[in-house]
Amino acid sequence: MAIDTFTAQTGKVRASAYSQCIAEEAAGTPRRGGVHSVFAAAANILFPGDFILSLNASDSPRMPNGLHLSAPAGTFPFSALRPGMPVLFGASRLHIEAINCSLDLTTCSQWNPHIQHPSALNVHALRENYERLRVIWKNHATSGHALPAGHPHPAGHPHPAGHPQGVALLYTPARSQSERTGLAWGRDEDVYSRATPCGWPGECGWPAAWPGECGWPAAWPVQLARTLCGRGVGLTPTGDDVLAGWMAVGWLLYGPEPAFLAACAQIMEVARAQTHLLSRCWLGYAAEGNVALPVVRLLETLAQEPDGGDTENNAQLELAAQAVLTLGATSGYDLISGMLLGLEQFLLTH
Repeated sequence: MAIDTFTAQTGKVRASAYSQCIAEEAAGTPRRGGVHSVFAAAANILFPGDFILSLNASDSPRMPNGLHLSAPAGTFPFSALRPGMPVLFGASRLHIEAINCSLDLTTCSQWNPHIQHPSALNVHALRENYERLRVIWKNHATSGHALPAGHPHPAGHPHPAGHPQGVALLYTPARSQSERTGLAWGRDEDVYSRATPCGWPGECGWPAAWPGECGWPAAWPVQLARTLCGRGVGLTPTGDDVLAGWMAVGWLLYGPEPAFLAACAQIMEVARAQTHLLSRCWLGYAAEGNVALPVVRLLETLAQEPDGGDTENNAQLELAAQAVLTLGATSGYDLISGMLLGLEQFLLTH
């Protein structure tokens, strides 16, 4: 494509909004980086210090490190970008010389990707919303997804057809917990009929609160992270998405509680050794309580007290959950798997 054509297309594209998480970098001294990866609706730009800027199409979800453009998926600049292209970012501007694309950020609005911890949680409402989300999650699994061909099942435990890999990955820690407490799985092939959402037996005796409150072993987050981190399908592996969902709902339930922050730090320590750069990026934001806006909206809906009757509340939760379920090929489902796991822990003691 000729440079003059690029110039004409650039004139039709503008930067419309960006996350507050990247506001300092956007306004700061210009930094040189390079295009890391390109997709139809997004591109990741890597800068020194492992800072990643996510360029997002107009019809894409808003990411915690995102810069939203007016261009829809599959159009310029996404169609023209290639890995390795140099990028200049800062002083309220994004410049990609190779495609003659220069975007002004001075008129951009900003969005807040941070998860707010309510000053008071209505546990009864939270429990009802958890049960509703669990039904949506199970219905999505059985009606909309099948495991990839050739996916290995955990030895001795074939999981039900239609349950995505995010659930299967949790069999290993679940079975380990049950063996330590002397509980058997029984003869059921479908453990979901009598287990918590992600395969954890509801009476397995695992601690459901932070260390110091009921004796939850401090090593538990490390054990879970080592089991899940870097495993599974997708650009962000299934296990990483489950961990991100677990940390996200933890910010809703506990906020910056020191023991929870310590758990997030332990997970990130494992992630630095076990998974790739992009996945570490999303996990790092989740550990700080920053996630894609559809996830923020779902968490806000989970914490809402009923105000419009069951029908309206169900509709709001359904819409919020479906928005998350559309994230990636399997990421949305796996994120909700992690949320359900965290909610189950919380509700066991509340």
